[in-house]
Amino acid sequence: MRQTSSRGVWSITALAMVLVFTAGCDERSRTEKLIEKTRRKKTKHPALTAAVEPEIKEVEVERPPEPAKVPEGSGALDTGKPLEPFIGDEALSSDAKLRSSLLRLRSNRPSKAWIRKLKSNRKSASQALIQGLWHQHTNVRSQSASLLAEIGAKGPDVEAALRRSLRTEPDSDVRSIACKALVTLKFRSFVPLLIELLGRDGAHSVRSNAAYALGTIGDKRATDALIGALSDKETWVRLRAVTAMRRVRNKKAVPSLERALSDPNILVRQAAVRSLKAITGRRYSERTPRLQ
Repeated sequence: MRQTSSRGVWSITALAMVLVFTAGCDERSRTEKLIEKTRRKKTKHPALTAAVEPEIKEVEVERPPEPAKVPEGSGALDTGKPLEPFIGDEALSSDAKLRSSLLRLRSNRPSKAWIRKLKSNRKSASQALIQGLWHQHTNVRSQSASLLAEIGAKGPDVEAALRRSLRTEPDSDVRSIACKALVTLKFRSFVPLLIELLGRDGAHSVRSNAAYALGTIGDKRATDALIGALSDKETWVRLRAVTAMRRVRNKKAVPSLERALSDPNILVRQAAVRSLKAITGRRYSERTPRLQ
């Protein structure tokens, strides 16, 4: 009996050694199974508890941290998806002077003279501002988005950086400014994304600037989304949508604009009058809602 018990102890000891050996491996599921099996065994052999428990705790402590995700309450389109880490100061630019200037955006607005300087060296400035769109400081990110529009930055790198910002940026103010940058840049390839932002983004400032940008671009693909935005609870979103329809000039929007003549807000009603005249050539008058 003593020999049988001794063999049992040695078999459990061998199992514990396998556990320690596999702790450094990438096969996490296999290690966890061995941990669970050892925990069941140790109740029968209390003498092994002290030897095995430290290795079990070590494996549990060494679990890799969960990757950062786009916060649930941010209102971004890609909420819950992996979020790339923000970059530090040194990653902004290899040009020390340009990097130093960009870092001042944390507390200062760019001067007109500095904007002219960026325009004179648009290529390197664009690359630095693309990096700035993902800097750890929110002011640097928002100012970088605005400056990309100011200097008229173009190219696939600029578009890719703005797309990432519009979809995953946790700060709604930064998303809003990035969206407003498209009012100046007028990238027609962004129309589907702007339509999605108008319908789904959780921040009304982003939805408002999406409608603004769609109107500036003037693509008729945006008509249905702009009509849908007339039901938005936020006045500025409705106002931007009505104004955008004047630039898109799609007759499909006429019935919806006629209903907007009775909007609770006077600015929306007045904008609807102007948009209807631009589309149909006829004069309209707003229908002031009766006081309840």
